[in-house]
Amino acid sequence: MSCPFGHVSEIPLISIKPAQRTDPQIGSKIILYDLNFIWTDEHWPPSKLNQLRSIGDPVIDRFFDTYGHQLQHNDDIYQFLDELNRKNSEHICDDSCRNVCFFTFTKTIRQRPAWFDRDQIIVGQEFFLKYYPLPVFSIFFYTLTLGYGFQQLNNVLIRTQYLSAVDLHETYRRLIETFQMIVYAICGNVDNFNETFLDVIRVRILHGMVRHKLRKLHRAYQSIPVNQEDSLVTLLGFSFAVLQCLEERMGISISTKDRQGYLHLWRYIGWLIGIRDEYLGPFSTYDSTRIISESIFYHFYAPSSMTKHLVHHSLMGFYLHTILPFSFQSFNGFSQKLIGKEMSAALGIDRPELDLVHRGFIEFIFRAFRIYGWIVGLNLPMIHRRLIVYRRRRLKYDVRKALKNRLRNFALFRNETSVHQTNVNCPCGYIEKQDQGIVKTNDLFIFRFKQSSFNFVAIFLLFLTFIVINLFI
Repeated sequence: MSCPFGHVSEIPLISIKPAQRTDPQIGSKIILYDLNFIWTDEHWPPSKLNQLRSIGDPVIDRFFDTYGHQLQHNDDIYQFLDELNRKNSEHICDDSCRNVCFFTFTKTIRQRPAWFDRDQIIVGQEFFLKYYPLPVFSIFFYTLTLGYGFQQLNNVLIRTQYLSAVDLHETYRRLIETFQMIVYAICGNVDNFNETFLDVIRVRILHGMVRHKLRKLHRAYQSIPVNQEDSLVTLLGFSFAVLQCLEERMGISISTKDRQGYLHLWRYIGWLIGIRDEYLGPFSTYDSTRIISESIFYHFYAPSSMTKHLVHHSLMGFYLHTILPFSFQSFNGFSQKLIGKEMSAALGIDRPELDLVHRGFIEFIFRAFRIYGWIVGLNLPMIHRRLIVYRRRRLKYDVRKALKNRLRNFALFRNETSVHQTNVNCPCGYIEKQDQGIVKTNDLFIFRFKQSSFNFVAIFLLFLTFIVINLFI
């Protein structure tokens, strides 16, 4: 690698649109809100990343182009593909056509790539289970919030209304559905493909279905929806961003073995989800994964007004329906603490400002996280083993409970994934209130109360205060 300080220049990206970002010179200092780094010859320039935006998933795309017109509402596309495979079991498909031959798709996905390491996959799973709930916390309050700054991803989310549904409970449910895929990949047996990785394949099919519908109705797309770069963004969010959040934002020390295992697990998930093997090479080390992450951030990270809407929509959905009984300011504050001051302002979560009570509470939570991370980092194999066994069972139960025992089949052909009109109005009134920077909730200090119980609690506390005053005065 050449010297990164060969050419010293600064590139502040806040005012530069993604389409106008050119290939930086080696040694340039890139400034993007709270993220600053030096551009090296190992970074992927926009000229290279633009090529990824024209590549989808040839296997799945060819399937939808051929059979998409035959699919009906609630058809299981994976089962449809499996039946095609059985009907064409005698079809000859050599290596030259394997990447575009959907007849062998259900067999090919069960073949492991040459770099697959079973032991590292298990290490990655156990890392997540040992440190839970820290990775889960980072996914909901760091990865998802930060991810809305990628405008091209937002276009797909808005047009499909996947995370911008009018009903905030539906938004929360879809966040948990996404978590469902992660839980089954983390908690399953590596040697049992259907138990562990079948949801990943179904998400791959879902992406193909979205591409098919969006391209069919809107052929003027400058790039393919849910392309290779978009998929890399998602993969980085659940892999590198989680490790980065734990180490650099929470102050948790993670061993090299755990790092490598967790990245290897997600490298395999990326391979299953349709990312080309040549683009998964950086996931072999933590440092090379950081480089590809920085490259993609430089390429097209640019929060917009729609970003603020989606961020608030997700946080409000999580606040209203999660089992955690904390105030909206607490949830807002968790993301502020992890993302940083400048990025929080760009994403619209810098308001309402945190009061002294919430600042103290959030600091207490993060100190508790650091203590927990330190304890888990100790060499306690017997405790770790029991913890892993318990959480494998408990996580699946929690997901089923949150989804009311109706797990999502990502491969179902659904009418609601068709393109809708963009609607920027949020049912919680964020668009109307954003000028004042105020979000009215029924919270009391750090706690959340539902509308039905808030009046009763308020009256009870006033009555209690009245009694205390009369006793001491």
